Amino acid sequence: MAVGLTVPPYGFMAINQEILYDTRSVGVVFLVTVLAVVTFAWPLLGIHRLLVKEKDGLLEESSRRLEATIVELHQRVDSAELEGMMDLNMAIASLEIEQQALSRIPTWPWQPETVRLLATALLLPLVLLLAQVVLQFFAGS
Repeated sequence: MAVGLTVPPYGFMAINQEILYDTRSVGVVFLVTVLAVVTFAWPLLGIHRLLVKEKDGLLEESSRRLEATIVELHQRVDSAELEGMMDLNMAIASLEIEQQALSRIPTWPWQPETVRLLATALLLPLVLLLAQVVLQFFAGS
């Protein structure tokens, strides 16, 4: 959708280069580009917030379990009930592994390359057209 918003104005600018000298036209293209970026980012920011909330909930639940298991460990050590300590140790290790795995879960709903590709698709045509205008200005045509 974001790229689709930019195709008509960028295509029009490529075909009709006279509008490059019209500040209103360039302003409209700039606004369309901003709209395209917002169209891309807004839903993804909402998804990011949901993913962060879910991840925080999972980490909190895991932390409560780890804390309860450590409390049980301390109670057993204090009362000298050392039977079954190997199972308790395995439970603590498993909960720590779970917390590490949960902390590595990404909360952004895209790969880093996606943002780079979108920025390239939106900004490269503007940069090239600007470079062409500057070169034409200095070439005197």
